[in-house]
Amino acid sequence: MKVKTANTHDDFVQTYFSLRVALGTLALGLPLALFLAGAFLQGIRLQPSISAYYHSDARDVFVGALWAIGLGLIAYKGFSRREDWALNIGGVLACCVALFPMPPEDGLRCILAGDIPAQLATSSLYDRTSWQVLQAKLHFPAAVSFYIVLGFVMIFCSHHTLHLVPAQRRRWYLAAYPALGALFVGSMVAAFVLTKFVIRPEDVCRDRWVFWVEVAGIVPFAAYWFIKTMECKLHDTDRRIPNRRRPRQVRPAVAAVPPAVPAVPTAPAAPVAPRTSTAPQALREGWNDYKSLWRVAPSVD
Repeated sequence: MKVKTANTHDDFVQTYFSLRVALGTLALGLPLALFLAGAFLQGIRLQPSISAYYHSDARDVFVGALWAIGLGLIAYKGFSRREDWALNIGGVLACCVALFPMPPEDGLRCILAGDIPAQLATSSLYDRTSWQVLQAKLHFPAAVSFYIVLGFVMIFCSHHTLHLVPAQRRRWYLAAYPALGALFVGSMVAAFVLTKFVIRPEDVCRDRWVFWVEVAGIVPFAAYWFIKTMECKLHDTDRRIPNRRRPRQVRPAVAAVPPAVPAVPTAPAAPVAPRTSTAPQALREGWNDYKSLWRVAPSVD
């Protein structure tokens, strides 16, 4: 009787597919989950930003989702070393956003009434120790860096698998991915401008523009992540790139000279220096790869 064995590689492909779906679902559902948790657990209205929910009863949802997204990005392997490093850095930054919350004076502005600094001074939950002050200062750089890294992945790393896609469909992906990345980065810029120059502190609880701008950035990222997931699913990318890395160029070995033939003495060859590239060169190479994908004729497929 022939025993049917399971294909381990199929399990790996399904695992990567499930991981991508889970990460996209977490990112897309986080704003709604925070709003519902805050409304039902504490009876508070929509907060002025997503980070403000750390100082509410929805803190566990905020921290748990960010840690899950961060660890998922670290566990997921990109299709190139550049993308893999960017996802790892993004995962660490997502965890840092959860570890370093925004200042409680800003987060509690729309939750507590009265003199918030005076209430914080007498509260045992929000001692203004040096560590908490440092945490508050690290939140904004961690959040901005997290957005920058994810925007880099969406704009500069999304084309690494498109050589496996037929040219007629490839052009659609080539146009969609950078556009979604630009919307994602644009939402970060808009949130910064609104926070620093437009919305006054006394109007924060009335205007929820920062929250909606952050949601407007999460939606393009989730759309990119789901479209990329379907691209990998439809074109069998995980199976066709099993190692998920671009192979390194290895110098071919020189064939040995047979013993019967005396070797001709030659000057020793100069050592070959390892190939390195600077950041501008890497961006230039990525741009050339992106343009080459547009130039492929449809008849090739």
